[in-house]
Formats: sequence, C-alpha cells, structure tokens
Amino acid sequence: EMTRLGPTNREIGRVVDSAQHLQDAVIAVENRTFYSDKGISPRGIARAFLNNLTGGPTQGGSTITQQYAKQAFTNQERSLSRKVREFFYAIKIDQVYTKDQILEDYLNQTYFGRGAYGVETAARAYFGKGSVGKLSLEQAAVLAALIRSPENLYNPEKNLDQLKARWQYVLNSMAEVGTISAEDRDKAEFPKIKQWAPSNRYAGTKGYIISAVEEELNAAGITDEEIKTGG
Repeated sequence: EMTRLGPTNREIGRVVDSAQHLQDAVIAVENRTFYSDKGISPRGIARAFLNNLTGGPTQGGSTITQQYAKQAFTNQERSLSRKVREFFYAIKIDQVYTKDQILEDYLNQTYFGRGAYGVETAARAYFGKGSVGKLSLEQAAVLAALIRSPENLYNPEKNLDQLKARWQYVLNSMAEVGTISAEDRDKAEFPKIKQWAPSNRYAGTKGYIISAVEEELNAAGITDEEIKTGG
C-alpha cells in the first residue's frame, strides 16, 4: 500500500449545547425551514426528476436532513435513484430523531476540507480552537460557508475571494432571518484562518505517482472532494 487519500479525521462535538452561532449560520444558509419542515423538499425532488429527464444535474435544493441522509446512508453517485433513496431516508430520519439530534449528527458528519470531518475537527483545522463552542460569529460563518464546496470553490488556499463572498452571503442570510442584527453583520470582519500544513504524502518519488493518480481521477470527472470523502 502506497498511501490512503483523505484519511478520516473526526472528533464528535457537542454542537447543540455550545455553538449557537454555528447552528444559526448553517440553518440560515443551508435550510431556513429546518425546524418546521418534515425533513424533505418536495420541490427539490421534483427539480431533480426534471433535471434527470433533461440531462441536467440532480444536485441542489436538499434540506439538512436530506444532506445528512446522503452522507450517512447513500453513496455519492449523481443519479435520480440515489436522490429518491435520500428522500425516503430523510422522511424516516425526521420521524425517528429530534431536530437537534439531526443537526448535531449532520454537523459531526460533514466534511469541511483539510481532512477534517465534523465541526469539532474543523474548528481546530481552520482556527486552532480546542472546541467548537469557542468559535466567534465570524469563524462560525466561515465553517458554514465551507460546507457547500470545501475543497474546490471555497478552499481558502485556492479561492479565498470566493470564500469571502460566500462568508458575506452567510452573514447576510443570518441577518435576513433575524439570528443576528444588521449592526452585527456590518461590523463583522473576515477572521484570520490558520495556515495549513498538508501532509508529506507527496514527498519523494512516491509523491509523483500519487499526484499522477489524482490527476487521472480528476480527468475522469472525480473531484478532489470526492477523492477525499469517497474512500
């Protein structure tokens, strides 16, 4: 065995009891009706079905519960059948678990980039925080911004300007739903992100082979995020 790509680095955090800013940020930007919906978005599944018929993408429009169902119980394939399975899993999850349990499990399951699974590990990877409960509003908004595409669109090493724009969108969304004031939004400043030191798996001759494999996977349509989260 030469290497393992994307080793799991996860630590379970008590989100619901200690990280209100983070909860508010994620709900505002990912699923504003989280606490009132039944775990599903009929409009989202209808759009996925229409896109499948027309050859478009099947992603987008999922509730937090659907995203959690996808992470925990389905694979990463982009197909209508996966979307349907995700839809029914989400219904069952919403019936069995409380909203707080779903949100906490979702945030402990989510990949945030830098090899960090879950917000507790992400808080340490990006800000050197020992606990997710110590995140400031601005830092919590960064983690919420990363969820959509931590390895590509909003990777701070590759696309810092896009991450900052997404971060501002998170804060605007929080102000719109009333979880922060317009004054808090306006005085917020983008926080300093900890410098990342990637592993030395690319050192030496072996590194050239690993890089070549990753490039071939990318050429085959597999993203960096899928490589690191898909096993």
